[in-house]
Amino acid sequence: MKPKYFENAHGLHGECVGVGTLMCAKAYHKLAQRESIEVKPFEPIDEAWVREIFGDLAEGILKENENDVLNTFDPRSIADHWQEIREVIAKIPSYEELNELYAAIGAKHTLEELGIDPAVEDSFLDISSAIRNRLTLARMTRLIVK
Repeated sequence: MKPKYFENAHGLHGECVGVGTLMCAKAYHKLAQRESIEVKPFEPIDEAWVREIFGDLAEGILKENENDVLNTFDPRSIADHWQEIREVIAKIPSYEELNELYAAIGAKHTLEELGIDPAVEDSFLDISSAIRNRLTLARMTRLIVK
């Protein structure tokens, strides 16, 4: 699967998952710095965005998201339980801790090492959460006002 920004990606699945874990840790901890959040109503995934990012894979991504799990979820639940969510995020090792560990064991720990354009970092959660229709914090960020 090679969506936009991933055209030159190379690396074993585990290496990609490892770097993805680093990026999620960074994004989640940044999000958890917010004392409170504002949520917005569910909106279906934008078809034009899917077509731009996923190209030839767009039909499959659109089909995967036809019955978006976010549509069955009350966005207020995120705001109502925000402090609990922040507590869970606090238990996730920080980007810095994970990055140091990866470097110590010689694991790939940057997008560049995987041949991935670092420009993807700002849209990583949106792209990755569109691939599978699962209720994850990454997917739920679509309901959080930036």
